[in-house]
Amino acid sequence: TPESVRIDHSEESRDPANLLVTVFKRPDNATVVTALNKKDRQFLVEVHDPNHGYYYFNLGSHTIATLIWFN
Repeated sequence: TPESVRIDHSEESRDPANLLVTVFKRPDNATVVTALNKKDRQFLVEVHDPNHGYYYFNLGSHTIATLIWFN
């Protein structure tokens, strides 16, 4: 939504040029993470929210994923 705000996040990647991550906070208090894999191989992605713990997933080659959760 237009009222969403991009928020700062820490990112550790062995290949930051090919794994692009953006995080937003929506007005309904949802957190949105988008991850884009520009590489010809998959990445194991780890997302950590101090209020909700960890989430791990494999991001396939040339794939974008969106995660949404409510705080």
